[in-house]
Amino acid sequence: MRDVVVIGAGISGLRSAELLACAGLDVVVLEKNGTVGGSFGENLEAFPEYHYAKLDFQIPTTGVREVKLYCGEGQFRQKLSLKFKAPVFRVVKRGSAPDSIDSYLYHRARKTSAEIRFNEKFESAKPEDSKIIVRTLTDDYKCRVVLAADGVFSSVLKSLHLSGNQKTEGVGYIAKVDGARLQQSEILGIFNYKRWPGSYCYVMGYPKEDYATVGMTLRPPYADSLVHKYYDSLIAYLPDILGNARMVDLTRGFVTMGSRDRVLSTSLGSSGTNNVLFVGEAGGFQDPTLAFGLTPALQSAGLASDCIIRALKDNDLRLLNEFPVLARQELVRVETKRLSFRYILESMTENELSSFLETIARNPDTVERVMRTGEYVRYFLPLVAQTASRNPRMLSFPFRFFRTSRALKSRRVGSRNS
Repeated sequence: MRDVVVIGAGISGLRSAELLACAGLDVVVLEKNGTVGGSFGENLEAFPEYHYAKLDFQIPTTGVREVKLYCGEGQFRQKLSLKFKAPVFRVVKRGSAPDSIDSYLYHRARKTSAEIRFNEKFESAKPEDSKIIVRTLTDDYKCRVVLAADGVFSSVLKSLHLSGNQKTEGVGYIAKVDGARLQQSEILGIFNYKRWPGSYCYVMGYPKEDYATVGMTLRPPYADSLVHKYYDSLIAYLPDILGNARMVDLTRGFVTMGSRDRVLSTSLGSSGTNNVLFVGEAGGFQDPTLAFGLTPALQSAGLASDCIIRALKDNDLRLLNEFPVLARQELVRVETKRLSFRYILESMTENELSSFLETIARNPDTVERVMRTGEYVRYFLPLVAQTASRNPRMLSFPFRFFRTSRALKSRRVGSRNS
């Protein structure tokens, strides 16, 4: 019998496997695909500096000290450049490539006693006496604890009829492209609520290769078209940069963006012990500001692994009940605080957003403090006030913010534009 069965060989599953195996536990990771990163097309993602600084181990990254912002339409379109004294973002590659973060974490896990099995699709988990039987398409696994790290549409959540509690609040559409006119490691942020209501878009140049990632995260409450139509509009918005770009790989899917209502653990059997824990996107862990998910995934893996290690070493599975408490204190509470800034952005009109970005560009030191602390509201709210002082129409902004935040907190986001 295994100590722990981990479902999913994403970054949270692989990090958990490494930590659990290093503590002497018998761990197996079950991955439905044939390789790590198989659920992703190849693309670039970034750690904001306030996330990267919280990691308790080193991940190879490329630091970025300049960001360009695009906003507005036609003759009012602007390109704003922000240069910083130190890196504000740390870029990594996702997917199955040898230099991806997925492969890096896989090799770390392989150096331990953890076993990683590919092409093992999870089917069900059921209690039997004092253990859990995990069934795949090809085999059965007996264990004491299940750690679900299988993404936003977790098969474990579905099999236990708990997926209705997980909210998907964003739709991601991300492509690897060739032929973009972009410098290596160059990052562009594109904000235009007329074209992409409530959404953000970005273009990132590969650090060492002549490719780029073109991505957007749409907010379904505002969308009135299919996702690929918005993507085509982004390409058309930057003809001088993306006009000759050719799509090489595509990733699309839903993100939780820090869902408020989520399942972090559940009990299989009659003991009342939460012996099934959810980490990464399966647990809804994500920074909701701009959908940063790397560090929340790794931190949730660390918290869950620590609880599992203590519970199994002390032979007291009741200690597993501490995970949802700790996760809400140390991760969910931080995410919830940042929701306010997302609502601030989504309450702005296109012209107000453009004016706000202009103000941001004139205050790079403030932006750098935000990227080092993660305190968006504390440092950016005075810049919102500065913007409003030059735009009397923003006097109605507090009322719009109240309506937006109240509506989004109460509204369940569907998948009509997938």
